[in-house]
Amino acid sequence: MRIRTPFLAAALLLSLGACSASRPDVPTGWQQESVQNFSVYRPGGWTVEEPQEGMLQFRPPASTDVDITIAVQSTPEEDMTLAAYNDEYLASLGPGLKEEGLSFTIIASKEATLAGSPGHSLLLSLQGEHDVKALSVWTVQNGKVYTVTYAATPEQFDVSMPVMETMLKSAILSPLPAGGD
Repeated sequence: MRIRTPFLAAALLLSLGACSASRPDVPTGWQQESVQNFSVYRPGGWTVEEPQEGMLQFRPPASTDVDITIAVQSTPEEDMTLAAYNDEYLASLGPGLKEEGLSFTIIASKEATLAGSPGHSLLLSLQGEHDVKALSVWTVQNGKVYTVTYAATPEQFDVSMPVMETMLKSAILSPLPAGGD
């Protein structure tokens, strides 16, 4: 089964770099990848695609059961807070998934930290043509939402979770240049 980018985008409504890892908390051989001012490290053998502007998608070699995506998007309102974004996101989740013919169960929704900033995490079980487990972690700053999303088959989810955890720990949010973008 291949987890498709449109499926993830609908399900979660949610300067490439290629330098080697030099941080002690990142395994040897991992490479830094960036979208705008948001970057993470990924395993060296994983593929990188840019399915749309402001988004990178990572996949392990020879696997179609795992996707990790980072994205930077504008908030619906210019000065939106994390709490307001969380409320709007969670309210829009059900209708968005229903349009895609999916049902879901929220396993956990809680406060989190992303790139050293206050954030939110949402763990979902999605039911449709293919069942998927997904974890999305985001933060809101300066009119932007920074998101890391992990989606996998239920069988593969726990197996690849250490990669997601390392990517989350490696996340860096650099200051925006003057002018905002």
